[in-house]
Formats: sequence, structure tokens, C-alpha cells
Amino acid sequence: MVEYFKERNLEGIQKALTVGEDWSTEDSLPVQDVLDILEELGCIIDLDSFETNGWQYDWWCNFGYQGFSYTLSGCGHYGKLSIYREEK
Repeated sequence: MVEYFKERNLEGIQKALTVGEDWSTEDSLPVQDVLDILEELGCIIDLDSFETNGWQYDWWCNFGYQGFSYTLSGCGHYGKLSIYREEK
């Protein structure tokens, strides 16, 4: 499952990190697997920032990459994942 996700989404994730372009996918993958992929790419994950909104299980987590701050967010119910760069 992780390899399939990488094949379909790695290029978009890398573009989000290098150019700051927002990325999202409807492909579902457990949060920890996505965090592992980001760490493989050199991202620094801030697990203390991980939060959810409760019953719908929307979640978000901050991470850093090459001096920029990003947010990875998703929906546990629908499976959507997104990455966007935070404003400085």
C-alpha cells in the first residue's frame, strides 16, 4: 500500500516541498506512513503539534523542511491528505 501511494503521490509531495505548491490527494494512507515518507525526504516532524478536531477526525501536524514550515492535514473519515506551506 505504501509503495502504491508513493508511486501516485511522491512527485506532488516533492513539488510541495521544493516549490511551496499546495498538494492534496484523495488517496488514503495511515498518518504514520505519511509521516514516515516525509521523514525519508528529510522533513522534521513536530509530533507535539499533532491535533484533531474530535468526532470527524480531521487532523493536522506541523513539520519543517529546508527552513520552511508546513502543515500536513487529513481526514480520518474520508482519507483526504493535504500539504501546504505556512506563510513566514
